Amino acid sequence: MLIPLFRQSPEDIWSGYTFVLGFLIVFRNNQAYNRFWEGTSLTKQMKGQWFVSFSGLFAFCSRDKAKKADVARFQTVLVRLASLLHCSALQQICDLEDNSLEIINSDEMDLISMNFLRSFANPQEVVTNWIQRMIVEAVDSGTIDISAPVLSRTFQELGNGLISLNNARKIKDVQFPFPYAQMISCMLFVHWSLFYIALEIDQPFGEDANDLPIHEMQQEWNNSLLTLLLPYSQVIPSFSITSEESGRRISKIS
Repeated sequence: MLIPLFRQSPEDIWSGYTFVLGFLIVFRNNQAYNRFWEGTSLTKQMKGQWFVSFSGLFAFCSRDKAKKADVARFQTVLVRLASLLHCSALQQICDLEDNSLEIINSDEMDLISMNFLRSFANPQEVVTNWIQRMIVEAVDSGTIDISAPVLSRTFQELGNGLISLNNARKIKDVQFPFPYAQMISCMLFVHWSLFYIALEIDQPFGEDANDLPIHEMQQEWNNSLLTLLLPYSQVIPSFSITSEESGRRISKIS
């Protein structure tokens, strides 16, 4: 089945090869382009969903003057946990040499909670649980004064932010399929190898391994010239022609 392929001209084979290679490269770039914009959209969506949730909690706080101190403390802790949540989310999806990001007043958190948080591979889940627990306690204490159906939107947006984060993590955790990447790399290697082979043999006059044997060519030329100086090379040989039949006879010489 491969015989008809080898009977084709080199131009046809090269044309088919470059077509497949071009298709794979365009496919790879298209996938990378889609992953780039999907990652951008998901991180912005995550930020928006969480901001809607936390800004809503600020709006739902009690306006009772007797709760002013409790409200201030709730809002202060909420801002710090929200900063920690977003920081943990970015650390999950980013690959940075310096993985430390700024958060709001992390030194005010107790060491037990901080060490507990650092022991988890997915700290954003722990922070989310802390925030939800704090909201429930704020509702029980009257710090948040809003009806349950309206407050449920806060929990919904908080959960939607986690969903967006997990979708963004998919881009980091699930790499481009290895068979495609391997095929493209191998074909590009062959493609560029042919290019450098052309560069190598484009100038055959040199001392590289694939260049012409210049020294041998000069020696061969000198030997040819010296042959002209030999006495017998300048003497026309004589032939003994005895009959008409001998002129048509063929013989071998060694």
